[in-house]
Amino acid sequence: MYKRKPRILFYSLTPGLAEQAVAVLLEEGQAWAEAQAGVDSALAAFADMLAWADLMVVLNQQSPDVSAVPSQVTVRHWSVTGNTDEIQAELRRRIQGLLGGIRMLAASDEL
Repeated sequence: MYKRKPRILFYSLTPGLAEQAVAVLLEEGQAWAEAQAGVDSALAAFADMLAWADLMVVLNQQSPDVSAVPSQVTVRHWSVTGNTDEIQAELRRRIQGLLGGIRMLAASDEL
């Protein structure tokens, strides 16, 4: 297992979406990862969060200017659309997949 839990920053300009993703991750896999929500048009405005993160998941928007993102942070883009229930289900599906990958890496470390 990692020395610490992976840190995931969910970033979105859509009101409430990043916070919703954090809630799903904490519900599904709080033992496996840490999460925070970033909601700002200028990534440089939350440099502390970027320095904290291992993975930044950009939700429902074009790629922000990632020049402010430190090189050790992996950036991924997820498009989640639909009504509230569909968005919730899509976030849950993607986060479960992400957590499954983290669990597989942890299991391979134990071999």
